[in-house]
Amino acid sequence: MLARQSTALTVIVGPILDSTGAEYASAVIGDLSISKNGGTLTAMASAATLTYIDNGMYTLVTTTGNMDTLGAVQVTCNKATYQMPKMERNVVPASVYDAIIANATNTTGGLPAATGTISALAGAVSTLTAGGVRTELATELSSVVAIKDKTDLIVTFPANFSNLDITIGGGIAQLGPNALAQNDLYTPIAQANWNALTTATWATNSFGKQILIGASTQRTVAVTGSHHVAAVLHDAEPNSIPEDAFVDGALSARALAADALGEIADGVWDEATSGHTTAGTTGKALIDSGAAGNPWSTDLATGYSGTEAGNILNEVKAKTDTITGNQTINVYPVSASTPERVAGTTITYYRNEIRSVSVVTDFTLTNLTLSFTIEDAEGTDLLTIANGSITRSNQTFTVSIGTDVTASVGNKRWALRDITGGTNSVIARGVFSVQEAASNG
Repeated sequence: MLARQSTALTVIVGPILDSTGAEYASAVIGDLSISKNGGTLTAMASAATLTYIDNGMYTLVTTTGNMDTLGAVQVTCNKATYQMPKMERNVVPASVYDAIIANATNTTGGLPAATGTISALAGAVSTLTAGGVRTELATELSSVVAIKDKTDLIVTFPANFSNLDITIGGGIAQLGPNALAQNDLYTPIAQANWNALTTATWATNSFGKQILIGASTQRTVAVTGSHHVAAVLHDAEPNSIPEDAFVDGALSARALAADALGEIADGVWDEATSGHTTAGTTGKALIDSGAAGNPWSTDLATGYSGTEAGNILNEVKAKTDTITGNQTINVYPVSASTPERVAGTTITYYRNEIRSVSVVTDFTLTNLTLSFTIEDAEGTDLLTIANGSITRSNQTFTVSIGTDVTASVGNKRWALRDITGGTNSVIARGVFSVQEAASNG
């Protein structure tokens, strides 16, 4: 009995019977558990479905996640006092399942059938010998050697590189001063150009002179301990370093700020001690020691009366002069907001809260038998409140919820079901959200 890996499986399970042997017709997907390849029994995924047929039999449709593990998979009943025969399949890779089940013999993806061609190939392989392989290899190698003999490449490097002779297939192509081209493979290099490339004296207009030295006689550069070339930029053309040329870390903002602060301080000090101390004149010293030794005995506002800086200081002084005695400052409290506990179908609690919540539905609840459940994202029930513990008034129901489900932050699911007379109908559902709030210590 095979099942295709990571593919939903539709299968008949049952019969599900109670302790008296009577057929049970109200099982739900949560009444079943699944074991993958001999692992622990766990709840079926909530997206799987279980539909009653008749005589205690059900149609089970699994999810792709139920069938994701290779090996044996078993589905059993976990409902107390109820039982059913286990459903078992062997999960195999999709390609294997398709080859055996889905695809016809001798088609793409299917299994090959015994044919004359396959039998002939098997016979040829069975007669293959080591001696025959060696004979064929010797024949091929002889062809390779013959080709190799025609294309020998011999390179001779003279000590001073004044000439470079290359032998190709018995012929010589000369690379060097005034070399002659052979078979249009090489271009002659003039003696002057060759010397310019290879001379060790860096003659005028030589390659080394023009490229490596230029107009300077400096032939070395300094390399730092971190393997960087050290250089000092003495001058640069206008706009040679645009603003967007700097990358992160190219300049230190801290160093620039410290340098700017030093320059400003030097400028202020120079202006303050420059001797321009006549009141009202441009360049009046910012600092005047005065007869009493007070560095601000002459007010900046007075000395620069009529200027923008002086006028601002005079305005500030006028405002502060009007403030006398003790002053009162009113501090207004901030406002707090009351959280909305039920918004639409979302019920909101805060971590470790213990309280009741009321929800309005579209149904008259007075005479119904109810069941309230909260489950996690995996479909595991975290809290179930029976009918006797649910307070209802017309279309509103009230339940008390504690730390069973509020101990951890996150979103869960809630549902209110009508189970009157053996039915099982969801009449209200939504998100149960647990959020973080200030701790009570």
